[in-house]
Amino acid sequence: MALAAVQGMAWAGWWWLWWVVWVVIIILAVAWWTPLGGRTRIYRETPLEVLRRRLANGEITTQEYEEKRALLLRDHGERGGERGPRGGQAA
Repeated sequence: MALAAVQGMAWAGWWWLWWVVWVVIIILAVAWWTPLGGRTRIYRETPLEVLRRRLANGEITTQEYEEKRALLLRDHGERGGERGPRGGQAA
């Protein structure tokens, strides 16, 4: 009985370590599952988005935009790789 009491007393000063370990685990889990955890989604512009951006920046004329857009739509089907409302490929 005395041995069990001594062993229990040996851990008495370390109870706080248990909570520190859990706090660290929770912080690491939140960091892992959020974009702030270093894992960012790679966003790649579609050809039509690049074309729109170039028109908006004044890098190409409206006529060039229409010509290139027609080529893209012809080559890639009706939607031409436009993104839907949630960022995914449009159906």
